Amino acid sequence: MRILARTALFIALSAALWSCASVEPSESRRTPEGYTITPLGNLLAQCENDLKKGSEVIRERDIIKNLTHLQRMDSGGAKYYILERENISKMIAAVTDGVYRDFILLNRKGTVVYTKDDDSIQGKNVRTSLAGTPLQDCFTGQDDLGFGSLSWTPFRQGEFLYPSLRIHGGERSSGIFVLKIKTQKLRDLLSPGTRVLDKQGIVLISRNEKEEGSPHPQAAGFLAARDFPSRTVRDGGFTYRPFVRGALSLILLSEDE
Repeated sequence: MRILARTALFIALSAALWSCASVEPSESRRTPEGYTITPLGNLLAQCENDLKKGSEVIRERDIIKNLTHLQRMDSGGAKYYILERENISKMIAAVTDGVYRDFILLNRKGTVVYTKDDDSIQGKNVRTSLAGTPLQDCFTGQDDLGFGSLSWTPFRQGEFLYPSLRIHGGERSSGIFVLKIKTQKLRDLLSPGTRVLDKQGIVLISRNEKEEGSPHPQAAGFLAARDFPSRTVRDGGFTYRPFVRGALSLILLSEDE
């Protein structure tokens, strides 16, 4: 019965996602200075937009508080999920179709109160059974917006990136909205010769997975010798494009032709 109820809930949520307007994947465009914004940068910005859209509806409809209450219903919980199905379908905001593997809600205590399809984390808490995971990083991050695992060490635990946004509300309504996206999707967006680095010059994402987790020799030296660039810089046969979102500071490094 509980499995059928979760399935019914997911169908309702999916219907809400499909019925709402989605954001089409952005094409590369140019800044006023003439520099190209890469498809990867577009994707990360798109994640941020989806988080904000979803969080607005979650906050307005008190989804986290409602799901926390339903989770506590133990016996009879399945019945209440079915009764709430129509209301919940109105609460979930649209996210871009075909991009995310899952979306997850954590309540203010760090407990997973909803996951689309990962039953292994349902009802678990980031302070106990989920300690040391990117979900804990999403929960404990100092900034409202996070990209758990890009700013998290070790980066390569699993093959997913976890964009997240902190939801501010009443005592029972606050929590974290987390999206889950496969890292390979980011690799596929990289043009040949392009890599994603952190501000120390460590390769985070590359088409050559063996490079990930190691410093890029030229870039590491370049970044160590100066402040993090505030705009696109060309130096030594490489172009450095900064991408900054909250506490996340990335460099999109490409080889000049």
